[in-house]
Amino acid sequence: MQILQVGNLPSNRLALTNKVYLNPQTLHSLFPNPESSPTFLVTVASHPYLADAHPGVAPDEIGLNGLQRRHAQFSLATRVEVKAFNPPPECILSCLEISVDLLSKKAIGPKARELDTDRLMEDVVNNYVNQMVQPNQVLAMDFEGTKVELTVSKLDFLQEGSSSAYGQITGPTEVRFRKAQGTKLITLSGSRVSGGTGAGGNSIFLGDFDFEKLGIGGLDAEFNRIFRRAFASRIWPQHIIKQMGITHVRGMLLYGPPGCGKTLIARQIGKILNAREPKIVNGPEILNKFVGGSEEKVRELFAEAEVEQREEGDNSMLHIIILDEMDAICKTRGTNKDGTGVSDSVVNQLLSKIDGVDSLNNILLIGMTNRKDMIDDALLRPGRLELHVEIGLPDKKGRNQILNIHTKNMKEANRISKEALANLDMIAEKTKNYSGAEIEGLIKAASSYALTRCVDVKDLSKAPDEKNLIVKLEDLERALDDVEPKFGAKSASLKALYRNGFVPYGESFDMLMNTMERLVEQGEYCIESVYSFCTYIE
Repeated sequence: MQILQVGNLPSNRLALTNKVYLNPQTLHSLFPNPESSPTFLVTVASHPYLADAHPGVAPDEIGLNGLQRRHAQFSLATRVEVKAFNPPPECILSCLEISVDLLSKKAIGPKARELDTDRLMEDVVNNYVNQMVQPNQVLAMDFEGTKVELTVSKLDFLQEGSSSAYGQITGPTEVRFRKAQGTKLITLSGSRVSGGTGAGGNSIFLGDFDFEKLGIGGLDAEFNRIFRRAFASRIWPQHIIKQMGITHVRGMLLYGPPGCGKTLIARQIGKILNAREPKIVNGPEILNKFVGGSEEKVRELFAEAEVEQREEGDNSMLHIIILDEMDAICKTRGTNKDGTGVSDSVVNQLLSKIDGVDSLNNILLIGMTNRKDMIDDALLRPGRLELHVEIGLPDKKGRNQILNIHTKNMKEANRISKEALANLDMIAEKTKNYSGAEIEGLIKAASSYALTRCVDVKDLSKAPDEKNLIVKLEDLERALDDVEPKFGAKSASLKALYRNGFVPYGESFDMLMNTMERLVEQGEYCIESVYSFCTYIE
């Protein structure tokens, strides 16, 4: 044991080693048999450090850098007790978490310095192997010409249940990094980013989810395509995506007839993702009567994503922007004859934000429209709204899902008869050209029959008969006459064309009818085959 005086290091360069330095004679007195001690570990007033010899240190001094003195609360000329230290096995670290910042906090330019955490981990282990570290201890290191400040955040020990106040870095110790809170000077990349996309993958989806539980039915194939194109790449670590040489999909367009679930699916996507609260804006709301006002509203939609990408880089959370009725503001440039050019300017502003010089990688723009043909082609090319998903009329399976969704509460409350539930498949068969909204309207119409049946219309002062309020199969069948599909041939119109049926008038007519029937059957078979193939591919 020695009582020594705290002093400066003989060279500023030595501050980057995180070692304490002793005169060779003093070090020899602490470790008389250096062959038996491959590393010289000492405690300086209960703080453990790796020691080394330097002739520039006086025999009665110990050299510490400014970061070490600040952490241990030593001032220059303080007398401290220094003795040899043999670390116990329970202090060996399995994992170490470090927050990273630049040593110099001065601005380094318009862009933050990007640090590769895989290479940084190699340098940390190589530079600090066998050293002892404590929580909140600050280390200084030269990493590829950049002087970085490393603050020890968390220690995980190899021996479970260890309560050691310090840990020893060894060759197998894993190191993970996170940005220092509030810093805008650096961004971290690679697989060693704490809380990022490491080996465990990215939790972009919030646990298990089911679109039927979210109130969306009949869109399984469409969502499978959206997942494959828009979200599959975001599950992988960012360094893997860079190795693949690709970027994330930044935009998608949902198009199709009204009432088929475009707005619904866009809203519900935000509920299942671990992302910022979606910004939902209707296209006409962007238009502003002042010059430049519309473009400013577009910039405001992307402002938060820009700030977070500058600060967090690849670790930025996903920002979702949902733009409904997109055809109102994104018409093909040059077709609007109002003379103001506002629509063209909005399109240009969107193009620069989605895929401009400083394009963002943490956004997902979801556009929705009934008129895809009206939208400017520049927005629809790859790199912008490159994923086009048609949300069309549901098939029989989808109609079954939608019927089950809208009768779920009735079923749980016993407000629908068992006969009606057993015949939902039959109702799905009869609603062939119905959209999701029209099927919802069908259930509302059936409910109105049940509600009216339990009310005495001759004496409205009487309380409704709640006990017998049950939707029956006959209510659903009567509702089919109330709600007619907008798409597909109207049965009443068809019946008017052949009130008396087809009258055969010869052999040529029979041949023509047989040919037409075969063509219809072949067409139905081809459509079913193509749908089955597309479903298989998805």
